[in-house]
Amino acid sequence: MKKSDCAIILEIEPAGGLVQTTAAIPRSCKITLDTGLGVVNGNVTHCEQDAYGYVVNFVIDDRAQNWFPEYVPPFLHSASGR
Repeated sequence: MKKSDCAIILEIEPAGGLVQTTAAIPRSCKITLDTGLGVVNGNVTHCEQDAYGYVVNFVIDDRAQNWFPEYVPPFLHSASGR
């Protein structure tokens, strides 16, 4: 069964990241993230409940996808852009 939820990106790295969500996502589940520049597919490696919901660690399936370092959240600025 497919479900969707909004999440807050807490950490981002070339191989994956960490998001905060309101729904638990079991380990090994497939996830799809919409970065605003395209979709990224991955797998959950860990999910833990905290005071705000769930912290979900994931790895992406293909590092060639539009994920990192091309994806930069709009509120971040690169050092070269100064």
